[in-house]
Amino acid sequence: GSVSDVFTRTRRSRYRLRRTAFARRVYLDLVGRIPKVAEVREFEDDKTLGKRSALVDQLLRKPSYAVHLASVLRSAWLPETLTDVTVQYFGMQ
Repeated sequence: GSVSDVFTRTRRSRYRLRRTAFARRVYLDLVGRIPKVAEVREFEDDKTLGKRSALVDQLLRKPSYAVHLASVLRSAWLPETLTDVTVQYFGMQ
């Protein structure tokens, strides 16, 4: 191919990487795990303009968001629960 073909393919692959990186980052930040391959493909295949906002909204509605947020806040507010087994399950039902 020509130089412009290579340039176009490189730009497309960079854009795809940014989309994939966004999906990975938002999954890690909101639900505490990397996305499954099918979830990334579904996000990449979505052609709507507000797909990033839609993904964030979708993840915020998942029960795993609340579980992950509680875990993060508990670690931040009660760091001793990470190392002291006598209070490790304090507040857990």
